[in-house]
Amino acid sequence: MLWPTFLTLAAAMMILIYNGILVGAYCCGRNAVEKCASYDRFLTTVQTTLSTIAAGVTLGTAVSADSLNAQTCSPAADAKQPSFPQIKLGHICIMQVPMSFL
Repeated sequence: MLWPTFLTLAAAMMILIYNGILVGAYCCGRNAVEKCASYDRFLTTVQTTLSTIAAGVTLGTAVSADSLNAQTCSPAADAKQPSFPQIKLGHICIMQVPMSFL
């Protein structure tokens, strides 16, 4: 299930491109900045909306059985550990725990 990752990546890329355009406008002078400013409210609203949707989808799908968190930090993962001795699922789980509180 990779579509939440692609949604988050698309939101981040849109923000990066818009901010790059804004920095470029500042390099080109005051008129260019004023043209960009006329679209600022709309694009900021779109950015905020996409970021909020991406965050909500990411948080909502993190609890599904297919998520990395469920596959490494659950009793079912502990039962599978002997089958995969080269992978330390407990270590992966510990690495994810601080990120889940952000």
